[in-house]
Amino acid sequence: MLSLAELGPKSGEELIDPVLATGRRNGYVYLLTAAPPDPSRHVTQYFVTARPQKYGKFGIRCFFIDESGVIRFTAEDRAPTAQDPALF
Repeated sequence: MLSLAELGPKSGEELIDPVLATGRRNGYVYLLTAAPPDPSRHVTQYFVTARPQKYGKFGIRCFFIDESGVIRFTAEDRAPTAQDPALF
């Protein structure tokens, strides 16, 4: 299973910065969910959510992005989904 930590500097790749690899940054908690790799070991489906550590104190929007590259959001205190409106 792929995680943010695996994309950070400890993996030797450093595809994302070390702070984001911890799953927390700028008052938000980030969670990467990935589908199992395909036969060639590539992850082709995933999504990342970002939610305030304390809703209302650190932010009032929750964000979602998947392999489509479209950022979606909700102003509700819940996990965002692919059905939420796109951020323009």
